[in-house]
Amino acid sequence: MSNGQFINKLKDKIKTKTTQKADAKVDKKIDGTLDNVLDGNVHFPKKSKENKASEDNNETPSIDNIPSLPFFEINNQKIAYKSKFDFVPGDKTILWEDFSEDAIGDFPVNWNTNGSGEVVTIDELDGNWLMMQENSNFALNELLSLSENFTIQFDVMITVPFEWSSNSLNFGISDVKNPGTFINSSHHSLGDNNNAVFWLTMHPGAQESNSKGYGNYLMNINSASNLVAEKIELPDFLDVKEKLPLKISIWKQKQRIRVYMNENKIVDLPRILPAEMNINALIWKTEGYQGDNKYFISNLRVSEGDPDTRNKLLTEGKLVSNGILFNVNSNIIKPESYGVLKEIAEVLKKNKDINVTIVGHTDSDGDDSQNQELSLKRANAVKNALSADFNIDNSRMETDGKGETEPLLPNLNAVDKANNRRVEFIVIH
Repeated sequence: MSNGQFINKLKDKIKTKTTQKADAKVDKKIDGTLDNVLDGNVHFPKKSKENKASEDNNETPSIDNIPSLPFFEINNQKIAYKSKFDFVPGDKTILWEDFSEDAIGDFPVNWNTNGSGEVVTIDELDGNWLMMQENSNFALNELLSLSENFTIQFDVMITVPFEWSSNSLNFGISDVKNPGTFINSSHHSLGDNNNAVFWLTMHPGAQESNSKGYGNYLMNINSASNLVAEKIELPDFLDVKEKLPLKISIWKQKQRIRVYMNENKIVDLPRILPAEMNINALIWKTEGYQGDNKYFISNLRVSEGDPDTRNKLLTEGKLVSNGILFNVNSNIIKPESYGVLKEIAEVLKKNKDINVTIVGHTDSDGDDSQNQELSLKRANAVKNALSADFNIDNSRMETDGKGETEPLLPNLNAVDKANNRRVEFIVIH
């Protein structure tokens, strides 16, 4: 769908009070940087030749076609992956949701709500997003069956500017006893006092009022009357365009839960979850918005298994990682990959007699030859990162790219494809 089609779709679907200012600034070229934002309103920048070559041939709408919507422009500057991020995702992806199989303007087929939402695209961001209307709960149609060790990741986007008086976005991981009705409840117990729910609440603050991101967490057990929400600061969640979207990462190990926003750990609670809690549902809850404010989510990934990098590489001679992530159609490593790379580097440092071949793999989307080339570039990027940032000798690493030729799963759905997009480390004998 072209940007023009998306604009028309949204105009049909959303009534907005926001108007775009059209003064002398509109005569300037839009080059994709934040310098060209009109008083906080959205621009749809023209793509550079470099970017345009790697994307489709859709025309970018002119300044006259800018919609009256409070959307945003993202700084397209390349961001290095380096960070102190120690999050490591589970080794098997069991759920992947990027809404790519849903029609724009529709509610996603694999989800349920007691309110309203729709799948949209956002300029300067890849893929589709679920736009969540106010006073609504959102959950997957099917209950999950999660092990005691798993990870959750998803991206959050907001309209900019965001009002301080708009309510927070709530996210819960839960052991629900009422699967048919919990989606309809506005209570923290989700409609059954026997439900156990860990709630995370987040708000980006508002730059206009100099309010920083804030939130809280709450463990609901048997709907206790003395529940206290513990406040937390969210320095990475701001209504600032270059800070968005926000990556939420949750690492659950038995009773322990760790929560990260972007590369910063904000919560680490060793025993907050009940030992008997069997998590089977994820839920997002919105409340009232001010004006045209909205929350959006995408790129939901649930993975199981404890990382066991050392044993797999040493005892099996092979490590398969889905945790090294790249920008779409690119060999640029994403920041959330740091924890995985760090663990692999530590294994190589402690076992200097081990050399490895780094092999990149893609899913089946796109051209075969381009996928092969991309997979090799990604393998080389991983090698360069291990060498430059963790001092692993280049002579200990070889690279290869298999493209889509060796899938682990048949590429029939998003979960298959997420597992097939991987980097393998194979010990050289």
